[in-house]
Amino acid sequence: DDLNEFVGGLPVPPTPPTSPIERWAGSDRYGTSVDVSQKAFPSGANTVFLATGESFPDALAAGPAAATRNAPILLTATNQLSSAVRSELQRLNPSNIYLLGGPAAISSEVETQVKSATNAQVLRINGSDRYATAAAVVERFFATADTVYVATGAGFTDALPAGSPGGILGRPVILASATSVPAASRAQITRFANPDIFVLGGPAAISAAVLAELDALTTGTIRRLDGANRYATSVAVSSEAFSAADTVFLTTGTAFPDALSAAPAAKRLRAPILLTTAACAPVEVVAEVARLGADRVITLGGSNAVSDSAASLTPCP
Repeated sequence: DDLNEFVGGLPVPPTPPTSPIERWAGSDRYGTSVDVSQKAFPSGANTVFLATGESFPDALAAGPAAATRNAPILLTATNQLSSAVRSELQRLNPSNIYLLGGPAAISSEVETQVKSATNAQVLRINGSDRYATAAAVVERFFATADTVYVATGAGFTDALPAGSPGGILGRPVILASATSVPAASRAQITRFANPDIFVLGGPAAISAAVLAELDALTTGTIRRLDGANRYATSVAVSSEAFSAADTVFLTTGTAFPDALSAAPAAKRLRAPILLTTAACAPVEVVAEVARLGADRVITLGGSNAVSDSAASLTPCP
């Protein structure tokens, strides 16, 4: 193991892949979602998820659900469907389009624009808040689940890496607050009849009080997947779910839009989603790519989000 090699008392970081940088990106967050869709779904898709690109919770919860349905996730502004997304919806030619969230997330104007652009059945999935919307997604798309992920609904970084393994292994993402499990989320956990639970993130994200609540809802095992920071947590999620992978997706850990569309694509390639800083790759992430044996790194977003140095897995000092 490269991590066990020492020179002068310091660990030698693993040697990263040397393949050329492969970016999936557009001119903005909406264009990036289109590029991901085009590359992962070149022949179209029967189902498409449409989420706001202006906030993260709706698309996060939809990641595993869309992945299980081989359905791309496209992003839209709240009040305007971009021409690029409209064209991509027409290219995909779906039978069903799911709008995630209420009119405050995707306006009735956009709903009308989607209906006029396609022949698809357009359905809205939403609840009274982000937790209820996430629960509504889980209820519609997961009839059963032996294992679930629970992540904070107040941030994006912990739930994001769960989208790919959630899709591959049939594990929904259920959202909680730092201090409690909302009623809608509790209902989904009990519906699955004693699932095992992976809690994503440390005590600042999901407190010990929430773990106690979860323990009362299931006789299954409860295990926390976390690390010293958001990058190490993404590695913890990857290492639990993947023994090996040919491909990994790399995305910024400081902004949410670029990776919101990644889960279905990552599921198709059986690839984990790892987080990185903009300037360089955290050493834990470099080590995880080496452990997986991956020789293809797909970087999401432009060089402002993930620099060429980070994309080529240059370790952080």
